[in-house]
Amino acid sequence: MSIQLDLEKCKSCGLCLDVCPNDLIKYSDKYNSKQYRLIQIKNKDFCFHPKCNKCVNICPDNVFKEDNNENYISAFFYWIGRKYYKSIKKIKRKDV
Repeated sequence: MSIQLDLEKCKSCGLCLDVCPNDLIKYSDKYNSKQYRLIQIKNKDFCFHPKCNKCVNICPDNVFKEDNNENYISAFFYWIGRKYYKSIKKIKRKDV
């Protein structure tokens, strides 16, 4: 998954819980420094990001941040199929 959470910004509005198509976001038992109840992602392996992005788009406090780490991008391409993953690796090698 390529989503990072900035939990200090979270105000427990619950909008992200309502829009997640896989019901992956839930409230945690922990609180941030402003005493808002924190959210957590139940199982990051089942997140459809970057295809979905519903939590990123709906959050008024920008709690969800996209991580542009190359490892996540490579893993996503591997997930959709080895054929596509191999073609991306070949393109990257030519660019270097």
